[in-house]
Amino acid sequence: MQNNLFQWGSDVWLSLDQWGILVGLITGLVNLLAILIAFFKRDSLRRWFIRNRFPNVGELSLDSSLDGLIFTISHCEVPLWMIRNNQPKAIGLIASSASLANAKIIKDEAEKSGVQVLPICEVFNADNPVETMNNTQQLISTMRSNNLLQLGVDITGGKVPMSMGAFMAAEEAQVTTLYVSTDYNQALKKPDVRSSNIITVSRPV
Repeated sequence: MQNNLFQWGSDVWLSLDQWGILVGLITGLVNLLAILIAFFKRDSLRRWFIRNRFPNVGELSLDSSLDGLIFTISHCEVPLWMIRNNQPKAIGLIASSASLANAKIIKDEAEKSGVQVLPICEVFNADNPVETMNNTQQLISTMRSNNLLQLGVDITGGKVPMSMGAFMAAEEAQVTTLYVSTDYNQALKKPDVRSSNIITVSRPV
């Protein structure tokens, strides 16, 4: 009789061999399925792996190393305060028809101080976050193509849907999102920048 390892009979080894083939087939099918999912869902997987886990929500921040800042615009006082304090190399402005005049004031003042101002993006429907999201994405892309890599998106101004759109674009691009907390001066009908605090809404890991 033929000697087998561990003195196990041929029937046992034949069963183990067949089970090994079956396990190998299952493993191969699982790997193939994983490859297909990774190929067809690669964008979703990429977003999952690089997703922001919001480690810095709510921290007080005054990051003077930012190369570029993007603003959703209401009043002009807060963006001008941010520009003076952070001294970015370039800024992008997203305004509605109601805030376009203020965006032009910010543009003029920033250019006087030597800051590059990208063409103002006018949102025609301030209640549609997609418009602001697309504009923010374009501004981020333009700044990065100009080698401005440390970017921040200030979502303080504009209507709520504008802030939401800008935030979604910043998250997708893994860009820091900021909010400036200020008291509102009822007598002067404008924000009181003396009370301003920069709060980090989201910062990439």
